[in-house]
Amino acid sequence: MKNQHRQPVKGAKAFGLPGLENLKKGELSMKKEVKQSVTLSHLAYFMPEVISENLSGAGYKNFEWINNEGTDTQVILCTHKNNIFIVFRGTEFTNSNDWYTNLDCDFKPISPWGYCHKGFYMDVFSVYPSINKYIKQHSTIQKIHIGGHSQGAGDASILAMLFAKDRDFDSLALVGCPRTTDHDAAESFGKACGSKIYRIVNNNDLVTRIPPRFMGYEHIKQANLYYFKENGKCVNKISAWDAFKDRINGRIEDLFEPGTDGIKDHDHGHYDQLVQDLSV
Repeated sequence: MKNQHRQPVKGAKAFGLPGLENLKKGELSMKKEVKQSVTLSHLAYFMPEVISENLSGAGYKNFEWINNEGTDTQVILCTHKNNIFIVFRGTEFTNSNDWYTNLDCDFKPISPWGYCHKGFYMDVFSVYPSINKYIKQHSTIQKIHIGGHSQGAGDASILAMLFAKDRDFDSLALVGCPRTTDHDAAESFGKACGSKIYRIVNNNDLVTRIPPRFMGYEHIKQANLYYFKENGKCVNKISAWDAFKDRINGRIEDLFEPGTDGIKDHDHGHYDQLVQDLSV
């Protein structure tokens, strides 16, 4: 798919992030809070001072930035009206620590669901106390929304699985998410929470197809799918055969464009644009 990348601009609403506005309900019934999580997963790649400027300019409050240097895990925490947002930064391609996490794909038990990606689990374990403390500090706010892009989506999946054991969450936005669980966890967690999970996939995004199935990994079942086809149209259902044909069309469309289609389709800014461009 051809991508139209956004250029950063100065100002309180830098980078033209429409998801920081108060959004109406999308035509495909995507919750406005999920759209906001998608935009926050884009914003998470910028410096904390830029994030703070953007959030305060759009009416968000109580911004905190978690940065665990041991696991190189970063998280946005903020509130908006009666909502807490917890959004993880994803993979930075030049960061060797991020790649170590991505490649640490042994299975780790995650009770009561099954097994999950060890690297993502260790990310979340390193910041869980800080996240828990923030929620307790804002205990009057009842709704919790979790999200992330790329590795951040993998981390978000694990956090939601941990939360689901002893507290509720209201939505989980997985933007360009890698596979994070074994079959049992994908089935059991999906059965329990699938209606609150939004898996967002852009055409040829390579990351959404790793780790490979032959390693035992699967995507969470029964999640709400938002698949953006090569032509930019969003569908909620697509067969494996139709997805394969659509990826071929995407590669053909991108054939003479610079860069690799599977990597460009993973771009967090382009995901944000696709989601926010849904009719509101």
